Amino acid sequence: MPTLLLSLIVCATPDSKDTPPVVDTAPVWGLPARPANPDCLAVARPAVVGAEVSLQRIVPNASFNQATAAVWIEPGAFVVAEKGGVIWAVDDDEAASPRVFVDLSDRVYADGERGLLGVAPHPSRADEWIVSYTGLVDSQLTSFISRLTSKDGGLSLDPSSEEVILRLDQPAKNHNGGRIGFDHEGMLRIAFGDGGDDAWAAQDPQSWYGKILRIDLDGGSPYSIPVDNPWPDGVGGAPEVWAMGLRNPWGWSLDRLTGEMWVGDVGGAREEEVSRVARGGNYGWPIYEGSYCGRSEEECGDPALIPPLHAYAHDADARSVVGGVVYRGSAIPNLAGMYLFSDFVVPTLQALRQDPETGVWSASTLLSAMDGRTVTFVEDGDGEVILVEYSSEGGLWRLMPAGEATASSFPTRLSETGCVGPGGEVSAGLIPYGVNAPFWSDGAEKGRWFGLPDGESLTFDATGRAELPIGSVVVKHFWASERLVETRLLMRHDDGGWAGYSYAWQDDGEDAIFAPGGAEVHGWLLPDQASCLTCHTASAGRVLGLELSQLDGEFLYPNGVVGDQLETWLHAGLIQSAPSPAAPPLVDPAGEGSVEDRARSWLHTNCGSCHRPGEQDRVSLDLRWGVPLGETGACDVAPSAGDLGIDDARVIAPGDPARSVLIARIEDSGAAKMPPVGVNTLDAEGLALISAWVEGLTGCE
Repeated sequence: MPTLLLSLIVCATPDSKDTPPVVDTAPVWGLPARPANPDCLAVARPAVVGAEVSLQRIVPNASFNQATAAVWIEPGAFVVAEKGGVIWAVDDDEAASPRVFVDLSDRVYADGERGLLGVAPHPSRADEWIVSYTGLVDSQLTSFISRLTSKDGGLSLDPSSEEVILRLDQPAKNHNGGRIGFDHEGMLRIAFGDGGDDAWAAQDPQSWYGKILRIDLDGGSPYSIPVDNPWPDGVGGAPEVWAMGLRNPWGWSLDRLTGEMWVGDVGGAREEEVSRVARGGNYGWPIYEGSYCGRSEEECGDPALIPPLHAYAHDADARSVVGGVVYRGSAIPNLAGMYLFSDFVVPTLQALRQDPETGVWSASTLLSAMDGRTVTFVEDGDGEVILVEYSSEGGLWRLMPAGEATASSFPTRLSETGCVGPGGEVSAGLIPYGVNAPFWSDGAEKGRWFGLPDGESLTFDATGRAELPIGSVVVKHFWASERLVETRLLMRHDDGGWAGYSYAWQDDGEDAIFAPGGAEVHGWLLPDQASCLTCHTASAGRVLGLELSQLDGEFLYPNGVVGDQLETWLHAGLIQSAPSPAAPPLVDPAGEGSVEDRARSWLHTNCGSCHRPGEQDRVSLDLRWGVPLGETGACDVAPSAGDLGIDDARVIAPGDPARSVLIARIEDSGAAKMPPVGVNTLDAEGLALISAWVEGLTGCE
């Protein structure tokens, strides 16, 4: 460890000019003494509180005959499509009555699952709408995606203005389509089922059947291909295809906070499923139906097939999933961040939640045996949820709290935790620290502290991971564009387990609010509570930065002293003996040092918390710092979780970044991206570093 800075204090007596000065060689410490920490301690976990809900009929004068799709538009109105081809508009008002928005019944073929199936307003042009419907062309059933425009400033649409954007012949009378809508980038997404007759078309990337399509309506006529689609040049798959392997993705939505796509994919004879669908993902149909696979062992073991987040078997209570929205409203806080979905055959309302400690997804019933069948979900301007009823006189029903919601005692304001004041100042009992190789967090600046119960100390295990006592708290501030946007806490609770909690800073900078379901602050996305332990894995010690290879180095303390962290902690009594690092210190990936050292440090920090012994799921990699390249399971090894369409792919192909799946996953923004959570923008410098390192490799030694 480096020698600590010394302070020279010259002392002289007034009457003895010849006396040699006394030199005080006592070091000046960045942390002169351990502060008391009575305030910032782990509290009890948030109670898993149920949500009592009810449904309230809105716009009671509006009834719809077999509604299939609906959207909410500013400043406060619903547009509702009926299967037969009529689209209605109605104000979000108790006394409002519906008016015809457009009548397309002369061209819509409505029978069974066929008819007018989707409607979506253009995100930037109020006089333009997109519709999805089935029609007949010379007796051939055909799906149409068409554009309609208005002649009266958006009050109605002109049926004669129809411009067909794309069409797809349908071989069967079912699985013809579903919801359409624009994503956060302004691209149109279109759901098509597997065609009904040939389910294997869902596994053909060149086919539109069993797919989510994504097209750009503003870049060409009638459309262009977004450059970030999986196969924009048509090599490897149809350029319009965004995701594949779906059976009948009738109900889908985009999380209004994160932009993530959620799909309720209707099953066949066995299971229904809910998936979070990303760019280039393959969701398994017809090899898998939900979690069930009836194919060969080789087919079932294909790691490229992405399992659903949740699947449920057919029984008396469930037969046909209807997705579904992530709840982002404020009226029912206990539902924050949960995915709400229904079942068409047996009307129920379910909430899907991920356990923040185990990562397991499970559904609970909010409402059972509802009077009407839900066909789709709508969010109003405040994020509150409206269920659209499918019947001959179907209504709109707003989800409401039923009575007084049971509140959790967990601190809702950051200032109530005892760790951070209302202006962002941290408790005097916290210990600041730094890391050698920081995790990429979308370019944010970060500040780090930890607090221990008084009388307790840190220890390190044989691998160099810190072990913090029960009651400990780790605090991290995030600044984006020089603005404090998030404070994240990791707490070790009295049961010995860890959990993470994010607080969103308010616009006035006065205190931060607990955001268990995630939040957005000036473009900065806070993770939901369940995402924290996805990267803060048990085998990595939960607190990723508190390991010897990260801590072994100097730190600039608030009092201006630069000192060795571990020596400082030993002096202050935070650790009882000098630890022996199991590996050399990490280096700053953006700093000095060899390309190899900087690249391996980047991989350790950004990938090594999951890709290490004890955290292997579908791949066996060990990307920790200090593991020889030939022992990582990555060098010159064929990928076991999909080749991403790369010829002769390797996880790491020495000398050939283009054949290296590791690099492709770092660069990806969809289902294949790594890290899978916590990163929303590309670390361009990190990508360039890893690419340069791989290009310079001549072998695996």
